[in-house]
Formats: sequence, C-alpha cells, structure tokens
Amino acid sequence: MFIDADSGKRRCRPSDFWEAIGRRDPRLPGVLHDFLAALESLGVYPDLKASLNPKADLPDRSKPINLGYITKNGQLWTNPAAWETPECVWRPYMERLASLIGGTIATGSTNYVSIDGKSAPRIEQFLPAHQSAFVQAIADILHALAKLESVEDQLKGKQAGLVEVQEWRIFLAQEHQEGNAMLLRLALLFLLTSSAGALAAGESNLKGAYDLWEDFEGGKVCNIKLDDEQTIGGFVLEGDEDCFSALKLGGDPYAWFLDSEGQLVVTDATRKVLARFAPVEGGAFYFRRTDAALESLSLTPAD
Repeated sequence: MFIDADSGKRRCRPSDFWEAIGRRDPRLPGVLHDFLAALESLGVYPDLKASLNPKADLPDRSKPINLGYITKNGQLWTNPAAWETPECVWRPYMERLASLIGGTIATGSTNYVSIDGKSAPRIEQFLPAHQSAFVQAIADILHALAKLESVEDQLKGKQAGLVEVQEWRIFLAQEHQEGNAMLLRLALLFLLTSSAGALAAGESNLKGAYDLWEDFEGGKVCNIKLDDEQTIGGFVLEGDEDCFSALKLGGDPYAWFLDSEGQLVVTDATRKVLARFAPVEGGAFYFRRTDAALESLSLTPAD
C-alpha cells in the first residue's frame, strides 16, 4: 500500500497477491478494486501484505480494526473482526455476511463466517453480486463501534460499573437485530442516570479459586482465581501465564464475565474472547474445542 502523490489516495502495489487472485479469475482484481473504492468513504483502507486486509482507524483505539482478510486463494476470513470487538458488535456483522451466501458463523476458539461450519467462503461469493450489502455491513459495524466507545466513555465518566456496560451491549445488539431505536435511547438514558458498581448476583457467587484443566488423563492443570475486582472487559482473572500458554488459548487470560446465556467468558486485555465455558453440573464449566482439534477444557471449583 502507498499514497499516490497526485491524488493522495491509498493504492495497492502490484504483488504476488494480485497475480494469484488474477490467476484464479481474471475479473477478480478489478472487482476487488471496485469494492475497496466503495469502502474509501467509510475510512476503510487496504493493508496489503501476504493477504488483503480491509482496515479502519477509530479515534479511541490504538490499533486499527481489521474487518477480515482475503487470501491469495480467494478465501475471506472474518475472524479478525471478533478479536478486539465485543460479540454484540461482531456477531451482527458476521450474521449479515453469512446471510448473503446462505452460510453460518463458526464459533469456538475463533469466530468467523463459514459456508459449512469449517471452511471460509470465497470472495467471489460476495462480490460483485453483494457489494452494496457488504459495504453496508461494514458501515454498520463501524457505526456500532463508534457508538459503543462513546457510551462506554460516558458510563465511565458516571463511574458506572461493568454490569451496566454489559447491559448496554445487549441493547446495542437488539438495535442491530430489531432496529428498535426508541428502546436504545431509553436504555441509554437508564444507564447514564443509574447508580452503578454492584456485581451481578451470578458473578458474585462465582468468586473464588478454580482448577482449569485439559479433559484427558494426564492433562495440564492450571490454578486460577476469579476475582470480583472490575477491570477492562469484566472482572479480574488471576493465574500463571506459563500454565495458560500450555493450554493454547490463543492469548493471555485477563478478565472474565458471565454472558446473557450464563456462559463464563474469558478474555484477554484487548477484550478478545479466548474461551466460552458452558455451565455444567456441580458448579463447573466446560469449553468444548474439538472443532479446533484441541483438547476440551474444564473449569471446576478448587477443593
């Protein structure tokens, strides 16, 4: 990528990527350039490395938002969109894209649009036939992120707790799914005027020491502590980083919270979801990772 001296616009240099895409279909380079041109007014630019990454810079974020990447074989992988955004933002985006091609969202250790629950779709399934809808989906996710950052800043200014922030995210998801702007305004008014800081009863009850272990004989066991101190993305999670690394979580656990379905969600310091544990009997939780060819994990209260 470079800046054209005459126009001031971002341009992609000729590369192995464009040659490979052109060999796949001679029309694809032109189709992709048209798509990128349509995104330019949204502040989305192409970051061309081994793959083509549409990205956008947002005011309060240190790193750009990666909306997905297109590989040389034409596959579109959307998982980067979920790395640094909450589920209520990335899920409507992926659902919109999946609906365009009759696909689905693959979930687990990573989340992405899929054609069969495993494979990523080809970019020609979206372009050029669904270019307008694709551009609108990107506009919507950027708009949602801007709203979310703005309201979270206001909530922090009011010394609101993370419970209220989670409620806000639920309402934001409803706005995307139902288009209910009035509900959104009422929710925002409630959150900005409420007195905050109390833990949800379920989360408060889960405070304590746990064993996080691989579900097979002789599997790795890590000792962790779920605290009730608020932090970025939820509540403080403590444990040994080297032990966590051996579990191949895709990042360093930093925080935890309960989602609207009662699942215990573990995130890193950037709010990227590393694990989503479903509740099971005896106060334990279970994270199934067989789809990712990894050992599943159990989270059980320490003796």
